[in-house]
Amino acid sequence: MRACRFAVLILFLFITACGGLNPPKQSGQVVTPATNVPEPTSKGITPTTVTATALNKSTLTPTISLETTSTELVSISMFDGSNGWGLTETQVVRTTDAGTTWMDFSPDISDLGDPIGTPYFLTEEIAWLLAPDFEEYFSRGTLYSTNDGGLNWTSVTTPFGGGSLTFLDEKNGWIMADLGAGAGSQAVAIYQTTDGGRSWKLKSTNDPTRQGADTTLPLGGLKYALVPLDKNTAFIGGVVYAPGTVYLFRSDDGGLTWKKVPMVLPDGTEEAGVSFKGLQFFGKTYGFLALNLSASDQKLILYETQDGGDHWTLLPDEYSPGGRVEFLSASEGVIYNDGSFWFTQDAGQTWSMIQPEKEFGESLTDMDFIDKDLGWVIAYDDSNTHILFRTTDGGRSWVPEVK
Repeated sequence: MRACRFAVLILFLFITACGGLNPPKQSGQVVTPATNVPEPTSKGITPTTVTATALNKSTLTPTISLETTSTELVSISMFDGSNGWGLTETQVVRTTDAGTTWMDFSPDISDLGDPIGTPYFLTEEIAWLLAPDFEEYFSRGTLYSTNDGGLNWTSVTTPFGGGSLTFLDEKNGWIMADLGAGAGSQAVAIYQTTDGGRSWKLKSTNDPTRQGADTTLPLGGLKYALVPLDKNTAFIGGVVYAPGTVYLFRSDDGGLTWKKVPMVLPDGTEEAGVSFKGLQFFGKTYGFLALNLSASDQKLILYETQDGGDHWTLLPDEYSPGGRVEFLSASEGVIYNDGSFWFTQDAGQTWSMIQPEKEFGESLTDMDFIDKDLGWVIAYDDSNTHILFRTTDGGRSWVPEVK
């Protein structure tokens, strides 16, 4: 159910920051985009079938313990009070008991790396995992997909290894593929699929070394996340190191061309540094945008749209930067910041603070709420071990799921 979480950004940054995958940099060598990204063919990519380790749904036995460092959860995506997916550094896992136990449902292959790759969990049964070829990261990867909760996986070779991956449904998906970053610039390629990832069509690229490169999406700026509304409309958010500049672009022709979204910053912040925090939509019209501002003081600000992103309205409150932001519906949302949880039930017009009994401080690394009462967080302890906690009273009390 959390398919449109702000966490899409967190996962993309996690992948690009690990494994020597050329994470975005503020300074250094001028970007040298990849030149050997193969064009998709009209016939698409022929899939092969990979079957996961034999498991029977009725007799599943937990295969990991979260007390073991090598199998700690790094992210979760819950769909109701019992069922959800999770990632460790090397495994795809599932729970059916609210996170108390987790079962390994990884594709039965030996070459999944560390980190494991880029996932997208559409439902408790349907998921994808993009695993990069670390020797040819910018031009080759393997996309695994399942429609039976991970019992069986199908794989295809892709002309990209990582990026911001999103599916609208079990057939239609987008990816903003990473082609290399440096000196505050990043080359990307936009692909779409209409057959569940079996084949991908290149829509555009801003790589200047490629013939016919698109110039409407600038090479300058680091691209953090692609957020599509449908097969035609999508947004790209990121950061450009120019004062008072919001890096937000929109396409209405399926990713062929892009235009900058005009945004008005709060008074007195026109010279602030601005970075994209996250973007969520509920349906095709109602959405929320989170930005971090840095100047003499730092703050997190929120905008809402009621017309599909044509116009954005600044919401009244400001918060310290960082933390976690997640909207649960067009009216309900939660922020974790400075050790406290903040909840809204009126689309961000007002917020109420909950001070948790458990002090998480800055140790919280992931958050997923189902409603205003039920939620999970991952936080690390003094030994840097990641632990999953659950609340049933809106963040007041937290219980570790695995003791």
